[in-house]
Amino acid sequence: MNKNEEFRRMVGRNIRCARVSRGLSQEALARKCSCDRSTLSRYENGNDSPTVDILNTIATGLNLDIEDLLSEKFPTCGKSKLSDILEGIDSLRSGQMILAGKLEDISETGQNSAKTLDRLTEYFIRMS
Repeated sequence: MNKNEEFRRMVGRNIRCARVSRGLSQEALARKCSCDRSTLSRYENGNDSPTVDILNTIATGLNLDIEDLLSEKFPTCGKSKLSDILEGIDSLRSGQMILAGKLEDISETGQNSAKTLDRLTEYFIRMS
């Protein structure tokens, strides 16, 4: 692979990572950039090179500077996805712990209510 192909693939990966991290489909980004989805796909796969004007339009559609798409240090999709997943798991665990505590409280309240009802029933039987 020559330097031009490597650069084209890097730019394509950057476009894809930025698009995915923003939750946009190729179709949605293509509409924002007034280009065809298949053209955007060719850019992302490194099979075609966007012109500077088109690259600027894509960057604008992604709320980025064009320099971000040309940077070798652009964050990778995998890392941001993994951190999002781990954060989601932690959030779910916290929610489960809160729910378990609430269920325990409800159970105790139910037991206390049953005891109170038994006492009241006993009291009324004695009173009658």
